[in-house]
Amino acid sequence: MPSVSTFDPAPLRKKGGRGTRASKAQTEGGKPRPSAYAFDRIVVLCSVRDRSRTELEARLAREGYSQQERVEALDRAQGCGLVDDMRFADAFIRARVHAGKGPKVIRRDLAAHGIELDDVAGWPYDYGMDDESLKERALEFLESHPARGSNPYASACRKLESRGYPASVVSHAARAWLEQL
Repeated sequence: MPSVSTFDPAPLRKKGGRGTRASKAQTEGGKPRPSAYAFDRIVVLCSVRDRSRTELEARLAREGYSQQERVEALDRAQGCGLVDDMRFADAFIRARVHAGKGPKVIRRDLAAHGIELDDVAGWPYDYGMDDESLKERALEFLESHPARGSNPYASACRKLESRGYPASVVSHAARAWLEQL
């Protein structure tokens, strides 16, 4: 028979507050919290937005859950499909691409979540991040967010580099943008 979670949000709520933030020293009437609270906390956190396993591990550690509680709860959440790093990575990459970020920034930000970009199926073609698509995206970005400064080429290059575009794409897009001026 599968175990049933006994989530009680009452200990998580502050009196008079609207949120469900848990404190580090969360207890239930002076007694230590049950170990099922780690999984219940994951459910609450993932109901807001999708999260990576690494992010949840760090959050649970910060909230004072033991290593054993964290591992058991995360394994259970992964087993039931609540936590899926590849689903998280897909949504994360799509959001960053939509925000105009380049592959270097996406790789760095995804690594902070414990996921290697090369492990994501379909990267870079399924996300429109091949060289030709990147050049088009970079040029569109410069058209919608023109670089300003005494040296427009250098300003455009800095702007694109800060967004994580590779050097070859940066120089091509900056030159194409200048030709349109």
